Amino acid sequence: MVNYKVQVLEGGEFPTEDAYVEHYQKMFYKYTNMDERDCYIEFPLEAFQCREFIDQFDIGLPSTLRTYGLETKQMTPNFVAIKEFLEKRFNLLVDDTDENNPLIYIPKRQSSSR
Repeated sequence: MVNYKVQVLEGGEFPTEDAYVEHYQKMFYKYTNMDERDCYIEFPLEAFQCREFIDQFDIGLPSTLRTYGLETKQMTPNFVAIKEFLEKRFNLLVDDTDENNPLIYIPKRQSSSR
């Protein structure tokens, strides 16, 4: 979401790749620390169902393992296996409440479907 906001709100032409990277890093930090009310952008619910969005969860799975004091030493992590382990061992598919959850209407995918 922050990446999208930076691209939409702060995009433009830059004289060099270094200038772009420097600008992007500053703006990413700015929007990461900003209150959502101060930089709200309408984001379609369908975007949360796209492959790129789902893939971001897979990429973050090894970091989630670390929050439980675990790690994977695989060069290419088996995201499906890590996800299934976390779902079963730590009940990650169980949420205390769906109140104010904008993602509640998105069907949950089965781990084995991938």
